[in-house]
Amino acid sequence: MKKIVSLVLAMVMSIACINCVYSEEKVLNREDIPIMLEEDATAIGLNKLGILFGTGDGLQLDREVTRAEAVALIFRMHYENTGVMGLPSPEFSDLDGHWAYKEVTAAKKMGIVHGVGNGNFEPDRTVTGKEFAVMLLSMLGYDDVNLDNAYDIGKSCELLSDNFTKSVVYNNYTLLRGDCARIMWSTFLAKQASGGLYYKKLIEVGKFAEEDFYGSLVMITPLPEKVGFADRLNDYMPKDKNYMFSPFSIRMALGLAANGASNETREEILKTLDISDLDVFNQNSKETIERYSQTDILCLNIANSIWINKDKTQQRFSDEFKGISETFYNADVGIVDNMNAVKEINSWVNDKTNEKIPQILDNSSDFWAMLINAIYFKGTWQNEFGKYATKPDEFTNADGTKKTIDFMNKSEWLHYADVDGIRIVKLPYINRTDKFSEDGEYIDTEIFDDLNVSMYLIDAQQDMDVIAELEEALNKNLFNRTYVGLSMPKFKIEYESELKDILNAMGINTIFDASKSDLSKMFDTENMFCTSVLHKTYIEVDEQGTEAAAVTAIASKGAGMPVEVTEVKFNKPFYFIIRDNMSGDILFMGRFAFAS
Repeated sequence: MKKIVSLVLAMVMSIACINCVYSEEKVLNREDIPIMLEEDATAIGLNKLGILFGTGDGLQLDREVTRAEAVALIFRMHYENTGVMGLPSPEFSDLDGHWAYKEVTAAKKMGIVHGVGNGNFEPDRTVTGKEFAVMLLSMLGYDDVNLDNAYDIGKSCELLSDNFTKSVVYNNYTLLRGDCARIMWSTFLAKQASGGLYYKKLIEVGKFAEEDFYGSLVMITPLPEKVGFADRLNDYMPKDKNYMFSPFSIRMALGLAANGASNETREEILKTLDISDLDVFNQNSKETIERYSQTDILCLNIANSIWINKDKTQQRFSDEFKGISETFYNADVGIVDNMNAVKEINSWVNDKTNEKIPQILDNSSDFWAMLINAIYFKGTWQNEFGKYATKPDEFTNADGTKKTIDFMNKSEWLHYADVDGIRIVKLPYINRTDKFSEDGEYIDTEIFDDLNVSMYLIDAQQDMDVIAELEEALNKNLFNRTYVGLSMPKFKIEYESELKDILNAMGINTIFDASKSDLSKMFDTENMFCTSVLHKTYIEVDEQGTEAAAVTAIASKGAGMPVEVTEVKFNKPFYFIIRDNMSGDILFMGRFAFAS
């Protein structure tokens, strides 16, 4: 008979469409396809890559494209576009003396174009959607492509990635330069006939470097409805109070637990946490812990521990699970009894959170085993707010009431984005330290390039997918250096929640079911199930920076300059996100909606 054991998960933290993509496929009429604007990220990206050139009249994205121009555009993004000089006479009779004879002749030799018959190419005729798709698919290595099958092949290899690109090819419209830009941009992430994405081929042959695509290439991929675990979890947060949670801490704690789970229990945890490969997640956890242990300039101390209450059970953690915990999560292993369990674990938590979280358990706590993840974060703004500039001001709460609280103020160049009226301000933390001699003379500045964390302030509504908005702004390179007059509250939030029902709704179910839970890989004998998930958080933001900590505990219990200033004042409810810009991890996330 399976012995019923319960698991309790507790978390505590403290802290001192520019291109519209439709969700369903729809063939659009010409008038329904908007003209691409020069400030569109796709046009900017192609121009920076040297593929889409401008003139004295700009990029002319509303002008029709000739067949010769289409070849020239494709030729600039071909991975073998060298050696066009010294080519023989044009292979097409109507190219003699034409400005594009070299490009078209080279494209003919590469198999990209084949002419229109009678030895002609018709270089000055406008190009149609299907013709352009045939050229690009030929460049991608597809054989026997023609006007009849170009649309279907283009869809299958994701050359046609949205309703704009699909519609101009399906209807075989005469293409504008903006249409060509959209299709070329999607070509980077199209699948080659030989396999692999095309942009990776361009990097492989040295035509472009990987960094050429940073912050821009991903914007041709439609954002999912929800970016991931953090945004989905945020949907369940309260609308009537301030809150704070740590997606990073929750994922690491449950990720560690997944190593002790099997079958459906394991699959549910990994799916809900967006972990596709647990081995990769374990390795990334190990590297993250090591990366942040190198300096106190930007402090993110990550600690893990696993505990057994020897008075409650004869079970022990399995050798495999203990090995993974120690190797990849640098976990401490502890054995406690009924008399000292609460004191020992609370002492560990208090120490690992720099005394910001004095306890995770109370005297009534009763458990067999426990897994704990603790995080302590402290970051100093790259440019602090002057305390002299902090002044009382009025904050409008989510319920419409008003409260006078202290606002921090400064004016400086910051990264700022406005995404369809949603204002986002990036506040980076220091990742460098100055070295001085014993006499106090400056010696050098050490920069930690692999430490890059920022807080993002987001002026968004409660029902928005906040991380999706942030990732869209980052992926589309919408942040600009702007002289911002920033005003924001000093604030402190403490929040506590039971997350069991939320995790149930998100897809983690069997771990809470005594008859279905499978945590057999975690222990050497009996199975277990989880009965509750507790989450407690705290954040404090002031003129110097931010201080934070997080604890996640999974416990088992027996039973089974003068310039134009952009004024940005966060005097209404807003979100804050602390993000590791190297890995993309959301370390902390919350909403300040009520001033007290």
